[in-house]
Amino acid sequence: MKKLSLLIALILCVTIGGVYATWSYTASNDVADEKGELTIALVPQPNIIGTYGTYAVDVSGVTVAIDQKDEGDHTAVLKFSDDSKVVISFTPATNAPLSVKENGVESTFSIRTSKDFVYKTDAEGNYSAEGTDKPVFTFQNHQAQAFDWTKDPETGVFSYTIDATALRSMITLNTFVLDTLAEYQAFSTAIEGSVVFTVSDGIVSTNP
Repeated sequence: MKKLSLLIALILCVTIGGVYATWSYTASNDVADEKGELTIALVPQPNIIGTYGTYAVDVSGVTVAIDQKDEGDHTAVLKFSDDSKVVISFTPATNAPLSVKENGVESTFSIRTSKDFVYKTDAEGNYSAEGTDKPVFTFQNHQAQAFDWTKDPETGVFSYTIDATALRSMITLNTFVLDTLAEYQAFSTAIEGSVVFTVSDGIVSTNP
């Protein structure tokens, strides 16, 4: 009996003096929000090639010469054939923006010479190697001139045509009387070079 009482006492000591489990409860019904981020990207990466398109300036349709005014009259005159024309065109690139394919790019053209065309004259207007430089031509469009494109609906190519009437107003010859062969030869040397038509989108580049 004493042994049993001692055993019960030991069990009580262990129970009362032991480690208890913690009574645990949730404190709120608000479950914390969480997120997972998904990134969506364009693939593949863009291939950056070329420009919006290409220009072309076709002067092959121009027939022009400096002739004498009349039989026996050696006044120099500039003559364009009636069917002369300069055709400026723009061809959009395949990967150009839709607005470029639909409207082209805002462009201008200008006219200059490959060198200074000057003829040396004395006070009477005759040739003189020691004379004053007189410009051979006067150009209306030394400064950039805006224009409107015409689109070919079949090819998608844009063009602008400068016809003979426009050319005659844009390029004029100053007054020269070439009374002698020497003057003719000096004048011929003075106009060696070319008249350059330049089309531009206004962004400076290496061409032409």
